[in-house]
Amino acid sequence: MDAAVMYIVLGIMLFSLTLNLMLTLNIMRVLQRLPMAEALPLTPPLQAVIPTMSATLLHTKQRISFNAGEQPAVLVFLSSHCPKCEEKKSEVEALLPLAAAAELHVWLVSSESSWRVKRFLSSAALQQRAVFTRPKHYKALNPRQVSPFYLFIDHEARLQAGGTLGDENWQSFREQMLAIQVATGEQGE
Repeated sequence: MDAAVMYIVLGIMLFSLTLNLMLTLNIMRVLQRLPMAEALPLTPPLQAVIPTMSATLLHTKQRISFNAGEQPAVLVFLSSHCPKCEEKKSEVEALLPLAAAAELHVWLVSSESSWRVKRFLSSAALQQRAVFTRPKHYKALNPRQVSPFYLFIDHEARLQAGGTLGDENWQSFREQMLAIQVATGEQGE
């Protein structure tokens, strides 16, 4: 093999090795600056006042302020990319009229594109309760961006509980809503 060819091959290999090392070190620096998901809290602090946030209603594109603290609210976070969220849609939809009877707002909070959410929330009842927030507001409410996720907010806009749909607090909420259905059914008879 010619010495010139060998020097060219060695030069290319040295350049590739240097480039690889530089890119690897760059990636390591970027990863060290990223906040770790475990370091982020699951919810804002309990009893923290959740500020009023502006949002856009999916079905009317109207800007609203939600969670002003006048009425208790449940904020539900579902993602169109989440298979478990697909399973929880019908459960949330069944709770909507019961929550309304209890004078409780249920908002489906998203920061995804409207067409994606509309396709994901195929029922009109769910679409009417869907709101879009800015990503920074979404992250303030749901720091780890977990789904399916909820926050219970009282009439003073204070966070009472939060977690994943199906946990103990969510099950208690479901039972309370179903008790309202039973009570209203008995009164109607």
